Amino acid sequence: MHLSLNWLKQYVNLPKGLSAKKLAHDLTMSTVEVESVENQLDDVIIELDNKSMTHRPDLWNHYGIARELSVIYKTSLHNVILNEAERSEGSRGKKENNLSIKILDKKLCPRYIGCVVRNIKIRPSPIWLQKSLEVVGLHSINNIVDITNYAMLDLGEPMHAFDLAKLGQTAELRGNVSGTTPTIIIRTAKKGEKIKTLDEIERKLDESMLVIADEKKPIALAGIMGGLDSAVDENTTEIILEAANFDAINIRKTTQKLGVRTEASNRFEKNLDPEFAWLGMQKALALIKEILPEAEIGEIVDVNYAKHTDLKIKLTHEFIEKRIGQKIAKEKVKDILEGLEFEVKNSKFIYEITVPSWRATGDIDCPEDIVEEVARIYGYNNLADQPIHLSLTKPVYQKDQELVVKTKEFLALNAGLNEIFNYPWASEIYLKKLGQNDKMIEVANPPSDDNKWLQTSLIPNLIKNLEDNLRYLDEFGIFELSRVYNVDKTEPKMLSGALVVDKNYDAFFETKGIIENLFGNLRITDYALSPYGGSPAGRQITKFLGNYLNNEKCLAVLVGEKQIGWLGELKKDIYSQFNFKNRNICLWEINFDKLVDAAKKMPAVKYIPLPQFPAVVRDLAFELDWKVRWADIFFVILNLIQDPVINEIEFLSEFDLGPKKSVAFRITYQADRTLKDEEVKIWQNKIIKLITEKFKAKLRK
Repeated sequence: MHLSLNWLKQYVNLPKGLSAKKLAHDLTMSTVEVESVENQLDDVIIELDNKSMTHRPDLWNHYGIARELSVIYKTSLHNVILNEAERSEGSRGKKENNLSIKILDKKLCPRYIGCVVRNIKIRPSPIWLQKSLEVVGLHSINNIVDITNYAMLDLGEPMHAFDLAKLGQTAELRGNVSGTTPTIIIRTAKKGEKIKTLDEIERKLDESMLVIADEKKPIALAGIMGGLDSAVDENTTEIILEAANFDAINIRKTTQKLGVRTEASNRFEKNLDPEFAWLGMQKALALIKEILPEAEIGEIVDVNYAKHTDLKIKLTHEFIEKRIGQKIAKEKVKDILEGLEFEVKNSKFIYEITVPSWRATGDIDCPEDIVEEVARIYGYNNLADQPIHLSLTKPVYQKDQELVVKTKEFLALNAGLNEIFNYPWASEIYLKKLGQNDKMIEVANPPSDDNKWLQTSLIPNLIKNLEDNLRYLDEFGIFELSRVYNVDKTEPKMLSGALVVDKNYDAFFETKGIIENLFGNLRITDYALSPYGGSPAGRQITKFLGNYLNNEKCLAVLVGEKQIGWLGELKKDIYSQFNFKNRNICLWEINFDKLVDAAKKMPAVKYIPLPQFPAVVRDLAFELDWKVRWADIFFVILNLIQDPVINEIEFLSEFDLGPKKSVAFRITYQADRTLKDEEVKIWQNKIIKLITEKFKAKLRK
């Protein structure tokens, strides 16, 4: 926003000798950031950073900035309130044709003020008015339009003027409507309704958009831009002058949908004070009488549904000093707040502060906001530097967070996977391709029609990540740790991943190894990877709910007696839907909350000295039926031969023998003494007997 220094001086007496550069610095340090200062022939133009005052709708005008300067420099502020003679001007003139105003949506338009002005002549504005607008970046159009723009830049209230003769008629059929009661209707647009705005663009409206209409059609986009068919031109002799207050959120949404931003919408979307409408109307009418003395001003019609209640905030002087960090005189606090037009009542210990209406629209609402007002005007540069005194406390050991870091470090550094981050919603396209039709929570305000469901699994987004990255990479692995959102209102944290390899390699066994090593890294020992349909060692396996995995290469991940996840190879008929040609892909998903619970139950790591006696290693290979799994063999040995002498059981290989298969594994024996060969043979024979009888196996020699 651009400001004229000469315009500001109409309202505030600035100190003599004050340079524009110093003024810009003081404004930046206390109120709003100044972008630039430009010297012109007889004026100085100050450019403000709009982003630094989005919370201050009262500053989007010259008078609001002048109020701030009067407090900063402790100088007088000329009152903007019009005197009684000026106020009464709006009530003089003909009253027999009152304006009718109908507000059909009181929430979106809490206040609308209108006034019929007759016997006007459209001509160029006086030189002073043209110059006032042009120095701040607005082109002069004609006297009436310039008056509405001047009132907006002066007091912050966007205004508009309609050609009375064009209301209720087409642009081609102008008629004299004298003798009738003109009607203004504030309503939402009808379905499929259109309006051609002043920029000569025809815009299609929807039912959420607020319009100003006559009895036949929309004549303006409320708070944004007027309609071309009702615009003031050189033939206009009668106008309806508008000043109103509109819902900030609705204005913002409408500008986003239509792709249009205006000086009016920039102000209305900041939540203007409804009282600005009255001030703006009075200012515009006073200017009309000054520039067009022959104009006949009708009665002001003010339809006001805005509810105003004084916002009062109580706080102590001690609270202010404690938040600022140093002593400030009570008189100083009172002067600052009253200069900003807060009403201050203070007893011995407590301030009761009434917030002015133009600051109570969302800017000021708590004691901390009052502290900020005092501190910024007092001057942040005037606050003394003080050393910070903090009481240090012993950091709390967070086991859960340590396990998060440990898991991510293992997957990224040891397993070579890449961590990815996705939004928490799932694409409906990917859900359909994966055949997922679970009940899901719908997002109230989705980013797009395709992404309207909160994810119940991380897999659909991982599939999208695979598809995106396969355009650049041939082989890679990814993982994600994030929450899912179930319809039962639970939000578990899930750990999911995917591995992509060439079609000639087996991603399933590599993924299986990653999961096993992850458990080992977290020191979880009571786990199992078991096929669906089985129940190793009494463990219960729930049915896999997805239908996108290869049933032959799909395992349940169990800890203790409960399943906490799964891993499996993607079905081959799914590959064509995602262009996964010549690839082998394996997916996995684990309930991370349950994984953490299991890891936390593991005993603390204790120092174990290196063995003083040598270990004895023996390899065994058995001929087995294909239905026998290595996991079954492992658990049988582990659970039935429970002896500390058996230190480790390690899988070695599996290969095809035709109708049978060969499974080889290694057993490490370790004791607190040197084991004799005869002792080891006893254990070997026990294991051989157990495997041959339990699985009808044959020892290979």
